[in-house]
Amino acid sequence: MQKLLTLCLALLTFNLYAFELTLIDKEGNKHSFTQEQLLSIEQHTFSTELPWIEGSSEFSGIYVTDLLNTAKLDMPEQLTFIALNDYKVTVPSQDFVDFKPIISIHKDGSTMSVRDKGPYWLVYPLSDMPELNEPDTHSKMIWQIKEIHF
Repeated sequence: MQKLLTLCLALLTFNLYAFELTLIDKEGNKHSFTQEQLLSIEQHTFSTELPWIEGSSEFSGIYVTDLLNTAKLDMPEQLTFIALNDYKVTVPSQDFVDFKPIISIHKDGSTMSVRDKGPYWLVYPLSDMPELNEPDTHSKMIWQIKEIHF
C-alpha cells in the first residue's frame, strides 16, 4: 500500500511541474512560469494551417515579448527553445517583432497534451503570412517546449 501511495504522490508531483515553462538567462538564473501564470498574461489568438495537422486550427497563447516583460527581462538577440526531448532551435528575436508567433497554450480551445504537441508550442501565423510557409520557419515551430535560453 505504501508503494502505491508513493507512486501516486510521484505522479501528482510530476503533473504539478509538467506544465512549467522556464526561462534561463546566460548567468543561469531561472524564471519559471506555471501554466496558470502563463494564462494570466495577455492571450493572443489566430487560426492557421500547419504542415503537421489537417485543416486550420485555432491557437491561443502569449507573445514572447510579453513573457519577457512579465519576467522583467530584456529581449536578447536570439532565443533558444528546448523541447521535452531536448530538441532545440534558435530563433532570432526579430521574428517576434516581425511575425508575432505565439507560445501556444491552447489549440482549438483546449490545452495541449504532450501527445498533441503540448504543453507549449511556438506557432507562427502561416495562413496570415504565406511567405512564412517554408522549411526555415517550419523548423522554428518547436513543440513540447520546456525551456527558453538566452
